[in-house]
Amino acid sequence: MSLGGSTQGNSAVDDNGHVYLELAQSITAGYTLTKKLGAYTEFFALFPHGATAPDTVAQYYFNGGFTYKFTSNFQYDIRAGVGLNRHADDMFAGTGFAFRY
Repeated sequence: MSLGGSTQGNSAVDDNGHVYLELAQSITAGYTLTKKLGAYTEFFALFPHGATAPDTVAQYYFNGGFTYKFTSNFQYDIRAGVGLNRHADDMFAGTGFAFRY
């Protein structure tokens, strides 16, 4: 098992066309299921700073997924999650891959 987190600062545009800083914070727990198969759960939140549109407020999410290592340098993942407050998306899903070089 592993525990990690991240902090980000991103440029975003609200519904008024105003550019603002969006801060993101996450905490993730990773689980090793087999040598190649892993899983994770994550809580993350998006915090707008300087947005002018009234509906641009904090969003909270919980998600989880699985990872599969094809090689030590190439990994595939699938994920799904839910929004935890009324301003967050109700649900989401996705897939992706990562290279290490």
